[in-house]
Amino acid sequence: ALLEREQQARAAAEAATARTERLQRLTAALGAALSPAEVAQIILHQGLPAVGASAGAIALRSNDGASLEMLQVLG
Repeated sequence: ALLEREQQARAAAEAATARTERLQRLTAALGAALSPAEVAQIILHQGLPAVGASAGAIALRSNDGASLEMLQVLG
């Protein structure tokens, strides 16, 4: 029982470390993005896998609010 709890704790710690590293990479990439299109690409290519999604889209609302402009689509 003790060994099993220790293994579970270790697995949880490793998963938390992996999430933190993904978040740091995402933050660095977003910090270097120079345009909305770059931000959209980073979010889709790094963010979707992080949440287990296989598809997504990023759009901007037009100035008049009547339509959406697709920036990036994945999947």
